[in-house]
Amino acid sequence: MLENSIIFDIIYKYMKNQHSTQHTAHTSVLANRQSDVIANVLYHEFAHSSHYSKVGNTFWFNYVSYVILNGGYGNASTTGSERIEVSEGWADYVGYEFAHARYGLQHSDMNNRTNTWQVRIENFAAKPVSGNFPFDAGGTMFDMTENGEPFFTLIRDEVQTYTMNEIFNALQPNVTSVQDFHQVVLAQNLNKEILAVNFLFSDYGF
Repeated sequence: MLENSIIFDIIYKYMKNQHSTQHTAHTSVLANRQSDVIANVLYHEFAHSSHYSKVGNTFWFNYVSYVILNGGYGNASTTGSERIEVSEGWADYVGYEFAHARYGLQHSDMNNRTNTWQVRIENFAAKPVSGNFPFDAGGTMFDMTENGEPFFTLIRDEVQTYTMNEIFNALQPNVTSVQDFHQVVLAQNLNKEILAVNFLFSDYGF
């Protein structure tokens, strides 16, 4: 019971901090009631919930503690940011994919109808060496499920046979970095497309 009380207190402080810092932009957008943006945020947060259900309290305690101690996600050189790369990567990947599945071309970017949620995650080429957040693995996870990459990202993407379920299965409690995820997802899937997978992770800087 004590551990649950501590977890609740940390989550409460985390959410309070998120509303005042990291989610400022989201709050502003949500006020405009753009349904696809709201849906993306909800899918993102539900993805965190699914991740928590798999990894448990200890992993999540450390994740939330990191966010509180660093006043947000920190940057790629912050000690412990590797856990953010995994957790936010999964949530970004799911959020964008589900938003695309729901809205397709009927999204709220009225100035560019081709800028779907899937195109946005496809163009996501943030790397851990880039400094400030985002530097997560959302784009990497997405690229594992389809083939091809816009030339300007400079990412070699020849991986195409992984599924969202296989990616989720690799999010074990001991996977606290993208490097851990890389090794586990290969091991669980008999080193499927290993050369292409290694190139993909290398080009993303992981």
